[in-house]
Formats: sequence, structure tokens, C-alpha cells
Amino acid sequence: MAPDSGLALDENFDFRIDSTGDIDSVSDARELHKDLAGILWTAAQDIVGESARAPTQDTVVAEQNIRSLLVQDQRVIAVSSVDIRRGDGAQTLRVVAEIRSIYGPLTLDTADGGA
Repeated sequence: MAPDSGLALDENFDFRIDSTGDIDSVSDARELHKDLAGILWTAAQDIVGESARAPTQDTVVAEQNIRSLLVQDQRVIAVSSVDIRRGDGAQTLRVVAEIRSIYGPLTLDTADGGA
């Protein structure tokens, strides 16, 4: 195997080395925020795709779908709100979600790249 071609554990990976030298998963508010931001961004892209095919898609149904996706994470206590804001065209969409988690409140916003 060539040097630097294997699995690397660094600040972009979801693991850390614990005090005994074993691999331990990272679980904190930043990790949850990153995980949920990815879910929110993917859901927003799906809504944009649906909007292109059916411009009259029901925003309430889309918000409920996003709520159900976010609350599936065991670290999420509740989804306080989901707000879908459509821009000038069917391809412009902003989704903001307020989450209560085991780490405290989190705000997710696709305008921030999902973060």
C-alpha cells in the first residue's frame, strides 16, 4: 500500500481516539448539527426537484416530511419549527428548522449551506 493511501482519522472524520487508544465515536452538538444539516439540505433538494415537476406542491406536506426526517435522530427531542421559503423561481428555496436536542437548541438553515 502506498504511503498516505489508507483510512485517515482527522478533524473531518467522525471518530476520535479515546484515552485507552480505542476508536470512539464523536457525539456532540456540532456533530448533530452537521448530521441534521445534511438531512435538511437533501430534503430541500428533493423539494426543489418536485417543484420543478409540480409547482403547486403543498408546502405544509413538505414541512411535515422534513419534521419526520429530522425527528428520527435519537438526539433530537423535538422539531420546534420548519419554515420553507420559496424564492422568485421554482429552483430557489430556503429551509429553516428549529430543533430541540439533547445538547440544547439548534437552528438549521439551508442559506448557510445547511448549517
